[in-house]
Amino acid sequence: MASARLTSVVIYDGACVVCTRMINVLRDWDQRGALEIIPSQDPRVRARFPWIAPEAYAASIQFVEPDDRTWTGAAALRRILRAVRRGRAWSWVLALPFAESAYAWFARHRYAMGCGEHCELPVRK
Repeated sequence: MASARLTSVVIYDGACVVCTRMINVLRDWDQRGALEIIPSQDPRVRARFPWIAPEAYAASIQFVEPDDRTWTGAAALRRILRAVRRGRAWSWVLALPFAESAYAWFARHRYAMGCGEHCELPVRK
């Protein structure tokens, strides 16, 4: 059953400093409003996307198209970048054979990267 959404949805780990910083860049790049961006910690996420297993949110970024097709990991990032004009030039990198394993490595180690809790991270809405 297709939803009435006209935008695709990006669901990311809002507790990850590196992820949040990348999402802030994505928000700047999304000048056409092609994406709805929400943290996986939003209590409405699981009710809104019941087909996505709860553990999938901890494992990788999720990209849900208006017809409810859902992508994860490097495949999700590739589609996200293709949805915003400034990201299109970089999306090909995520089609390379090692992209999925590189993304999985990043996802497992993301909390060890970037700033610690001492850093202020501005939240954008």
